[in-house]
Amino acid sequence: MMTLWSHHLIHRLDDSCHFKVEDPHGCHAWPFALLTKTKWSKNVRTPKQCPDQIILAAEEWRTCAILNLANCLEMWLGQHPRALYLFTTDEGVDNKGVPLGPLNVNKQCANRVKVVCWNNEEFKALEDEVGDHNGIGTCSNRKHAADRADKQGADTHQIEFRGRWTGEKGSRVVHKHYINSESPYNDAPVASLLCDKGPIRYKLQE
Repeated sequence: MMTLWSHHLIHRLDDSCHFKVEDPHGCHAWPFALLTKTKWSKNVRTPKQCPDQIILAAEEWRTCAILNLANCLEMWLGQHPRALYLFTTDEGVDNKGVPLGPLNVNKQCANRVKVVCWNNEEFKALEDEVGDHNGIGTCSNRKHAADRADKQGADTHQIEFRGRWTGEKGSRVVHKHYINSESPYNDAPVASLLCDKGPIRYKLQE
């Protein structure tokens, strides 16, 4: 779920580790979508640089962020009903006040991905097909999402806005204090492009 979350938001893995259970929330304008804010990004300094991002459901259930988040929360909160973070129960801090739980789960996730995926012989064979490379890391997931959106026609500024990146010469791409509910979300087109088989709406059944 952490990997899927960072993929849809074009985040670094350590950004995803800092999300709290209460961060994803509903959207009044579009009830079929979720909203959330980037957590702990090195590119975000103030709330003005971080309006809500939209999360859309995907036709492919195995990579649908909303469906998988629902399943994850049902299991996670069932085991840890008072959990503060989405992906760790460790709420300790170091002597500088830095949360230890997100830092530790970031390392654990990176190590697990390395063992299960990157060291897998099938993955190595596939990766060798693309030719020379500079190595892979947890940021490769972010690069993949950005590259995928680019190849599907997203504008550069839309991808930068979605990923909460800074622009050239330190200029801020994300600068709005809020996004008016009557205006289209700047990151919605990219969010839809990252949905496998396209975005869909879920409707609750009675």
